[in-house]
Amino acid sequence: SEFQERIVTMFGPERVLMSDEPLSVVQLSHGSLSRLDFSFGWRNPNRLAYRHDFVYWHQRIARGEVSGFLGEDRTRPFPAPRSFLGADKEAQRMDVLVVADWRAGVGRYDAVADEAAALAGAGMSVAIAQGEVMRYATRARVRPPDRVMQLRADLTVSLVSWDDPLNVGVVLVTDPELLCFPRPADEVQIRSERVVVRAGYPVHAPGGDSLVYDPTVVEASVRLLFGSDTTWQPSTPEIADSLLAAGASGTILPPRQYGAQPVLAHRTEVPRRRARLVVGTAGLEKWATDRATWAALLKRLPVGRVDVRLRDEHGVLVKPPRTGVPRGWRVSQEPDLDTFLADIDVFVGFPRKSWGRELSYECVRAMIAGCVLVLDPAYESQFGQAALYADARRVGKVIKRLS
Repeated sequence: SEFQERIVTMFGPERVLMSDEPLSVVQLSHGSLSRLDFSFGWRNPNRLAYRHDFVYWHQRIARGEVSGFLGEDRTRPFPAPRSFLGADKEAQRMDVLVVADWRAGVGRYDAVADEAAALAGAGMSVAIAQGEVMRYATRARVRPPDRVMQLRADLTVSLVSWDDPLNVGVVLVTDPELLCFPRPADEVQIRSERVVVRAGYPVHAPGGDSLVYDPTVVEASVRLLFGSDTTWQPSTPEIADSLLAAGASGTILPPRQYGAQPVLAHRTEVPRRRARLVVGTAGLEKWATDRATWAALLKRLPVGRVDVRLRDEHGVLVKPPRTGVPRGWRVSQEPDLDTFLADIDVFVGFPRKSWGRELSYECVRAMIAGCVLVLDPAYESQFGQAALYADARRVGKVIKRLS
């Protein structure tokens, strides 16, 4: 499949001739090659990863960044799973394993690739593993974002399967929900001396009526999957208290908000060729409690005096308001967040209700890009003097003053 698709990439689809004649006879039995790698709605994760990696290589070939011919030194042009390479069954040793949902379009994990890169840049051997959260089960199994694919392509990080024999110094689980409905323990061959679970939001959603995750279930999953006790890293004192109240028995570290972001060029001086301020927002959610609606946007963002840009990469804003989209407002599906932010002067962050005051990736990127942040007062303990604060009724007044 890879070779055929590479030929099409390099020379065009007309180079492949399709024949209606049978060219092979295949006998399928229980022990046949690949027989157990596919079933209805499922394929072996190693095969999925292999396809993701070679498609990314082909895209780089199409852009003229690399050659599509194999070199005489026989080095691999893209990574492959250990099982495909005939690797021995002896357990690998890695410093850190980062567990996240690496599919593109799940905004909660967008910043994790930069953390993995920072760990590797500090001289550690870093592996990543794909975990999945039940709330995202209906989303398409799209390829990881280019940032993750590039880290894999240049071997900054290695992708491991759960059945790969692996001994790890620290497993970093970036979200407790990744371990609420775990895979069968007998399929996992990863062992670790320490498992750190980041708790970026409390056990119960704001209001206390919705259980987001159960710490006792997470701790049981850690013991079954990795043979280790759980170390919790809460982001705030309130989250630490909620872990204790819900029965967490593992070590709870002092609350700390942490992460990693690449430094971008700050816009200290922007040539002004426009008379109107540009206000924008991104990270619009589909979930019922956080769903972005035109009514909520019109209530929070100013109409008139300024231009407004809405990054709606998930297609949340399907139907325009009855009164029509206000003049100066524009909905964008720009896939690259930094490209979108380059045109924004003031970024308005919406409070997240589903999980509590989770640090917004979009807000951090906007701050790094040089935008002025206007956030809900609930985030003042996290951002401090790095942002301005206003509830929905006062956002317009703050922006008018900035303008």
